[in-house]
Amino acid sequence: MIDVTVLENFSGARAGTPARATVCAGGVDTEYVRAGRGDAVLLLADDVDTLEVQQRIDLLARHFLVIAASPPVNAEFNSWLGGFLDGLGLMRASVLVDASLTHLLMTGDSNDV
Repeated sequence: MIDVTVLENFSGARAGTPARATVCAGGVDTEYVRAGRGDAVLLLADDVDTLEVQQRIDLLARHFLVIAASPPVNAEFNSWLGGFLDGLGLMRASVLVDASLTHLLMTGDSNDV
């Protein structure tokens, strides 16, 4: 059973404007950026505030609902990902992993996140 709390902070957000919010899934708080509309794309990056990641968010948000987040370093990745998606109420999403997290793909050990 996953304990999910969504604390959304969309004050002042307008349609098409990126907004920040937090999901607490299984006791792990994860801040994320939400932008756009349409099919969901989860963009995972080491830091969602870098210029490169912000540009990717802007580009993707033209056609998709983009959820950009940084996986917490102290959580088991698969459990976190399931709880995070559940906390967002997403049944499915395409997942894009930014180059800043390629070490996850290279090691083959998703527990290193």
